[in-house]
Amino acid sequence: MTSELEVEAEGLRAWAAALRRIGDRIGRDLPPPVPGPRWETTAAAAAASDAALRQLSGLAEAITATGREVSGTADDYEDADERAARRLRGIR
Repeated sequence: MTSELEVEAEGLRAWAAALRRIGDRIGRDLPPPVPGPRWETTAAAAAASDAALRQLSGLAEAITATGREVSGTADDYEDADERAARRLRGIR
């Protein structure tokens, strides 16, 4: 196999696991909303805080999903590699 086609599946899985941990940590440790009286500037700050939390939560979900996709890609690669090896062993 050429080096252009080689994939280190375990390395991909380790990277994917790290992505999932990062996404989980971000999603779990979201900061609390900004407290304060409901004055006009405080309401604006609270709305901005809520919007930032939604964006951060979405980012956490995207990072975690990327980690899952990378793991699936590593699995697919190993499956394809094994199928190719079986075919090559069958040629005599």
